[in-house]
Amino acid sequence: MDHFTDTPDETRPNNPWPRLLMLIGLILLCIFGIGICTVNFLKSGPEPAVQVDSNQLEVSIPRFEPVTRWGSDPNYFTYGVWVVRTEKQTIHAFFSRNVSTGCNIQWLPTKKIGDTVGVFSDPCDESMFTITGIPLSISSYRSLDYFEPTFTNGLININVSSVNIGACIHQQSENIVCSTTAVLKRKIPLTGNIERDFGLR
Repeated sequence: MDHFTDTPDETRPNNPWPRLLMLIGLILLCIFGIGICTVNFLKSGPEPAVQVDSNQLEVSIPRFEPVTRWGSDPNYFTYGVWVVRTEKQTIHAFFSRNVSTGCNIQWLPTKKIGDTVGVFSDPCDESMFTITGIPLSISSYRSLDYFEPTFTNGLININVSSVNIGACIHQQSENIVCSTTAVLKRKIPLTGNIERDFGLR
């Protein structure tokens, strides 16, 4: 029969918590460092862009391209870009976010306002815009914010790192921001929800 001795092991520390806390701190430091590296990598990458095959873009039928990095509106609809080919074959790319409400605009193909059939509409305040982004009511003081598309090998490329502020339509007070003779630009956050007052200042 084996005999066990009660002699304490002097090599073991009496209190293991300091070493455990040091290990936990080291792990947290590593996680924090990885997070910083990831953010820097995303910021140093290529400019965010949306691409649309021009052959798949029908005349007067806007196409929505979601940009998930921007988050969503108060109704949880993902922000994105409305890409439009007009009857004159011009291409427009509109920010789907209406600056007045922060809500996504929708395309209503059968809605008729006067002689205009098919409009963009904001479900939050019922404001409406033509297919070229012009407001149809005096409550909207500027046209839709927009991007500048370029073309490469049949592709429509839209750099969405910054947006052009819509043109002034109705005379407003001086604290209202809109583009006049010079186009105003605003950088769009790469990640996270867009702030409520984005594009208003």
